[in-house]
Amino acid sequence: MFISTRPGTILLMFSQLMRKYRKDYLYISQEKMLFLLAQYHNYSIKRRMLNYRLAELEVAGLIKRTKRNKKHPGGLVAPMTSLLFLTRKAHRVISRLYKGVLRALNKDVREFFAPRVQSKDDPGSQTLSREDQKEKARELATTLA
Repeated sequence: MFISTRPGTILLMFSQLMRKYRKDYLYISQEKMLFLLAQYHNYSIKRRMLNYRLAELEVAGLIKRTKRNKKHPGGLVAPMTSLLFLTRKAHRVISRLYKGVLRALNKDVREFFAPRVQSKDDPGSQTLSREDQKEKARELATTLA
């Protein structure tokens, strides 16, 4: 199943919050969701679009929402924040999203930290062989120890 980037961003936010608070559920307000998406994920949307995205995730079977109400004396019923649960399907999608992100990050990190040396024959740089990289790593480890 393909999830576009934006609902995927919402799923990742839910997963991060569940991991942070060590819960299998969330009861986060829509205002807080909007703030976190804008602050940490660079995804600014209006409340209506958030509700559309949550409905898409629910129809796709990735989240389950349970509405909560609080009864006040005198018969008044006040709505509370909904409980949000991630389904098994969502956990599989999230793991695929994380793998893609980690794969891209690892590639960038490897390219950034690849040791380069100037060759006398070639004015450009070339990467060290695997054995030379291991030797440099051993030298660095002994100097740091």
